[in-house]
Amino acid sequence: MPRISSATDLSHVLLLVLLILLGGLAFRPQPVLRAERIELLGPSGVTHAVLAADTAGVYLTLLDARGRPAGAIRLDAEPWLSVRTGRGDEVAGLGAPKVHQLGE
Repeated sequence: MPRISSATDLSHVLLLVLLILLGGLAFRPQPVLRAERIELLGPSGVTHAVLAADTAGVYLTLLDARGRPAGAIRLDAEPWLSVRTGRGDEVAGLGAPKVHQLGE
């Protein structure tokens, strides 16, 4: 068995062991991706869209060339998918309206 003769040799061995352990973790696929916000980038690294969730629902915001919201698609707890402008105004929707019971 080789002997470790100095603190430098020991640090090299510990670094090698750490790299092997971290390397094994890095290549394991993870079953879940958790994030509050996911930015979708183009090949040049510019953000083109943002996928996010908040208390109202899930939305995909498309960005213009300056990085400002150009439009959005929102899905919330209601059976309704809305298409919105960059200012947040709904311009189209798809789904069923919420059913309300009428009182007697």
